[in-house]
Amino acid sequence: MRLKADPFQIENTQKSGTIDFGMTDLRVEYRRNPIGIGVRVPRFSWKLIGKGRGIRQGGYRIQVSENDPHFSDPIWDSGEVNSDRSVHIAYEGSPLASRQVYHLRVRAWDAKGRESDWQTAFFETGILDYSAWTAQWITLDPGKHDRAAEALPLFRKTFEAKSPRARRPNLCDRSRTVRIGA
Repeated sequence: MRLKADPFQIENTQKSGTIDFGMTDLRVEYRRNPIGIGVRVPRFSWKLIGKGRGIRQGGYRIQVSENDPHFSDPIWDSGEVNSDRSVHIAYEGSPLASRQVYHLRVRAWDAKGRESDWQTAFFETGILDYSAWTAQWITLDPGKHDRAAEALPLFRKTFEAKSPRARRPNLCDRSRTVRIGA
């Protein structure tokens, strides 16, 4: 049986029809699988699910790996932490690199010792060092256009990608980054 847990699905290995204890909604910096986060110390959060009342977390374990979804060589392992915290758990590993994909997995257990399955997610860092910023803003050139006061100008820029990483353009505004293309 599967229990739908927005938006992820969690396998139920028990035959009772409900999950005794588990977790869902694994997030990094408030988002699911974020791309382009701009913090050096991301925070992780999750929600507990289960059968019965008074479900409390007894502890957790977090692992983070760089470009390794199988976690054969994690760059950070929190070890088993006895804590009821499941919100804003800060990354404590080696410094993260700019523009890298990291994989994350979390396992928790409740006060009765029941252990959840690993829940996985990923996140990608943005440019974390100002010196690495090489992009230029696309702006209206008043010398080339007669309608500088146009209400909604269309900005376009043609460019050639010189590396595979540069072939993944992002559209940025003041509030968010959106990946465009594949």
